[in-house]
Amino acid sequence: MVLHINHHLMSKKKHKKKANTPRCKRMSRNGRIQSAQTWIRQYPGKNIVKGYAKHFGVSKLCAALELRMVGIAIDESTFTQLRAAEQAIAIQRQLARQTRQAREEKDEEVWEEFEETPLICNGSDAHVCWECEIRRPSGSSEHIDADDLPF
Repeated sequence: MVLHINHHLMSKKKHKKKANTPRCKRMSRNGRIQSAQTWIRQYPGKNIVKGYAKHFGVSKLCAALELRMVGIAIDESTFTQLRAAEQAIAIQRQLARQTRQAREEKDEEVWEEFEETPLICNGSDAHVCWECEIRRPSGSSEHIDADDLPF
């Protein structure tokens, strides 16, 4: 006697959701330092600071500090250059944020002025009849109701 088991009636295992971000980019400083030992032995590139920063998803300054903690010799001039580069990036981001805010404020002013200006449904090309939401050719002057439209 053969028993047939309905697999669709059996309970399914719950699968863990896979993380989208790689493990090396989710590590804390302690985890990075522990796995750095193995990574350094396998790294084929020339610029170890840049490679570490890219692999672990940290800034180059952070990478240099952590590589120094592991025992890699990194000179002080490199740290000075990296600090200056990070400060320059911070200034660029601040300027970009300020220009974006100024642009948004200007746009808000334009829209406020536009909302205050009355729109007249007189058929000119400059205005759009917002009641019927269609643009009419400059020759017509009659008002078109939305109820009269075939669509």
